[in-house]
Amino acid sequence: MKKKDSIEKARQYVEKAKKILEKNGKFYEATETYQNNKCVKRAGNRLWKACLIALEAAFPNVEGKGRILVDKYKEVAQCDKKLHDCIFNTYYITYLAMGYDGTSVKTITDVGFEYANLLIDHCAILCNQQKI
Repeated sequence: MKKKDSIEKARQYVEKAKKILEKNGKFYEATETYQNNKCVKRAGNRLWKACLIALEAAFPNVEGKGRILVDKYKEVAQCDKKLHDCIFNTYYITYLAMGYDGTSVKTITDVGFEYANLLIDHCAILCNQQKI
């Protein structure tokens, strides 16, 4: 798969995650929370998968068995502090807080979407700097 296609696929995953929350999240405005934690978990896992697709496109030389662990990408990103922090924060919010814990707080899910988009954009820039 071409790098541009991978970045586009990652963006599609983000859109699917938004639809999951909009359609099934059961947002309760009074408390600014989602009532359906399973949907938050599904959306968080979808967001993290989108980020992994973008990271795989940006760092094709990172090797591992199966899906690469986040630690490998953090090692590669040591030279770029912004990217390293972005990977860590995106992992923490989308995978752990949303995907694993199923946090229902809308503010946290919004930040998860922001960080996922930021990481995908950063990976797109890296892909454009490399030969496609």
